[in-house]
Amino acid sequence: MPQTHMQRTGEASRKTGIEPFAAESMQFITQMSSAHAVTMHVFDESGQRVWLGSRGAPSAFRTTYYDKQMWRIDPLSPIRAGVGERALTDLQTAEGRCHGADPARYRAFLSSFGIIDAAEMVFRTDNELIGGMSLLWTRASVRGELAVLNNLHRYIQLSFQAALRGTLIGWRRSLVREFSLTPRELEVVELVCAGQTNCELGRLLRISLATVKSHLSSIFQKLGVRNRAALVQRTLGSVCH
Repeated sequence: MPQTHMQRTGEASRKTGIEPFAAESMQFITQMSSAHAVTMHVFDESGQRVWLGSRGAPSAFRTTYYDKQMWRIDPLSPIRAGVGERALTDLQTAEGRCHGADPARYRAFLSSFGIIDAAEMVFRTDNELIGGMSLLWTRASVRGELAVLNNLHRYIQLSFQAALRGTLIGWRRSLVREFSLTPRELEVVELVCAGQTNCELGRLLRISLATVKSHLSSIFQKLGVRNRAALVQRTLGSVCH
């Protein structure tokens, strides 16, 4: 399976507007299950995984995971990237399905942090990945909690979908999904909605005025609008739907 730039270098880390929801969700999971540590991420409009934080996990765990390239042998890594249809996959199940992993070596890595088991929750909307949650155990095994965790997953997924609405990352995702905007076109839309003129767009994006006009023409066509005012109304209105 080809590895993305994100997988080679580690998850992106930036503000998304959904961090408060992530913090509440991770706290909820640790209270409702025996998981010792939880991490959470969201997928942006380009499909890049964005780190939302962790609860109970030492910072060295994430650093070592990428610096020592443990993601290459992590049986749950393909699940995290959206492979398969399961909402929840435990480490033992993933080990039996992932031929490119090295279960013994990965288990040794987990043990170095006192972790004896792990699982991955995947969140989707309309069959599209919106995020995920990694759960780590230092005591009881996940397999005894699968039924409870599946119920918790359904609750968090509904809340996740609702939380994305009204956030910048959710707005970007909806624009790309609904209008098939390119990354550059998305930047132009954001700046237009912020009130920037064509000249300011060119200066901020370091492109010519002719290129700005070309991007706007393409955007107007994709959105079915005729001017900037209609563009703003159409795109900002999508936040509420």
